[in-house]
Amino acid sequence: MKVPTRILNSKRIKDSIRVLDKLDVDRITVGAYVSYNQEPTTTLALHFHTIKMGTDNYEVEYRKEGIKTWSKKSIDHITDFLGTDKGIVWCELTGLEPDTTYEFRLTDQGRVFKSKTMPDNLDTPLKIIFGGDLYHDYDNMDMMNAMIASKDPDLVVVGGD
Repeated sequence: MKVPTRILNSKRIKDSIRVLDKLDVDRITVGAYVSYNQEPTTTLALHFHTIKMGTDNYEVEYRKEGIKTWSKKSIDHITDFLGTDKGIVWCELTGLEPDTTYEFRLTDQGRVFKSKTMPDNLDTPLKIIFGGDLYHDYDNMDMMNAMIASKDPDLVVVGGD
């Protein structure tokens, strides 16, 4: 497996590659984020940043936090970055419940991510964090993400180039 040098600079990524290299997977997910393209109380648009390992034949699994059974949905779109082995896998989940935490992952991968749908009322104010230009160093990004997560925000808005 050929992995770009920049990706290998992070200990977290190196450890993940060592584990996932032993599995028969199509892509290694190095990160994920959620956006709201439609109604944020009932939809989550999932974006998985990946390193391509083979063919793209899988689905997204998701469930409410605390539930054992996974639901499955076909991916909506894959875009590879021209001239690299990196890409983004998109999948939009719809028909979800407001103010509910969901877990999600690409099939055949153990790494689980989670996000929460927005509440359907504003009885409690939303906690929003604004930031930008994060992608210079994986270790600094991990530290900043841990700090943001400790604040338990409802939404993080990230700008940049």
